[in-house]
Amino acid sequence: DLFELNFDVREEITAPIVDCLYSDSESLQRVLDNKIIINFPYSSKISREFVMASSMHPDHVWEPQTTRLLLELNKKSQNVLIGGAYWGDQAILVANSIKNVGEVHCFELNSSNVKFLSKNADANNLSNIRIINKALWDVDNVLVNLLGEDSLETCAESRDDDPYAHKTITIDTYGKEHAISSIDLIMLDIEGGELKALKGAEYYLSMPIDKAPNLIF
Repeated sequence: DLFELNFDVREEITAPIVDCLYSDSESLQRVLDNKIIINFPYSSKISREFVMASSMHPDHVWEPQTTRLLLELNKKSQNVLIGGAYWGDQAILVANSIKNVGEVHCFELNSSNVKFLSKNADANNLSNIRIINKALWDVDNVLVNLLGEDSLETCAESRDDDPYAHKTITIDTYGKEHAISSIDLIMLDIEGGELKALKGAEYYLSMPIDKAPNLIF
């Protein structure tokens, strides 16, 4: 009995078949139930689960509970900051929900993810997405590089002569540079770098409770 053996048919049989079908795809596309278009590479478990969604037009890309929470906390936000925006699995939905009132500041280092994030913003006519190719950190101008694969990539300090290195920036510095008086929501998914990013947001986090950002990480 497969159930008694704790055999996961989806993971052990269906998923490998789907991997074989789509692993060479350069770009895929799905449309959510609210007509949002999502272009994405088949490069991770997130991609696989999105392809295997039971609905032809799902209401989320990844992590449905997190998506619902984001959209609930996001209502009428003027400034949302997302660290680890990936190819927009959450950022596109957030930007769409506040396209007439607010802006989404997306931090992403992976060049492929940046390409798809930009493509998705264009596909959905979202002009309120700002893409920043820097790493959120607790200090500015440290050189870091990505380690790991795709959705599990994390940052580590890099050599000064590394041609692939990225500079860090704190949330406080970024906000000051762009005259952002308050941030309504901070979403972080940066594989272990969350504490450093939050340490770099002391100015915003120490605001009175009615002005301080909601946090999801």
